[in-house]
Amino acid sequence: MQWCRKTLFPGVGNTEQEKVIFADNVSFQQSKEFHEACRNEINATVYMLPENHADKIQPIDAGCGRMMKVKISCAMDRWLETEENLDKWHDKLSAKDRRILMTRWTGEAWSELKENKGFLKRLFEKTGCLLTIDGSGDEFITPQGLKDHHF
Repeated sequence: MQWCRKTLFPGVGNTEQEKVIFADNVSFQQSKEFHEACRNEINATVYMLPENHADKIQPIDAGCGRMMKVKISCAMDRWLETEENLDKWHDKLSAKDRRILMTRWTGEAWSELKENKGFLKRLFEKTGCLLTIDGSGDEFITPQGLKDHHF
């Protein structure tokens, strides 16, 4: 619940507008305490997603996570192209320094990825996370594995 109070709740805000949170079955997200806190503190209803289907309906799993891994890998490759870095990586780099490098590469990857607003928006569209009350934009909902399905 500490993550909720420090990150989720301040990020979502507490307005009168009702909100929906789609949660993936992480153990704390299944708790009655989490559901009640979301309802009482940020006016949100929590819906649990089906297990093992995040790749079809979660924006991060529908492409963003993979792209992050690709970009992190490219940053790592660029760093390793310097011979002295390659030697460090194999013999002399502490776990702390490896974590610092991974954090730096992850930051670089996210900085690059977030610039493509169309890509990020498309992830939310294809997974149905940008549903509108009037149905406009439903033609953009294309969950992975559902061919020729119309909403």
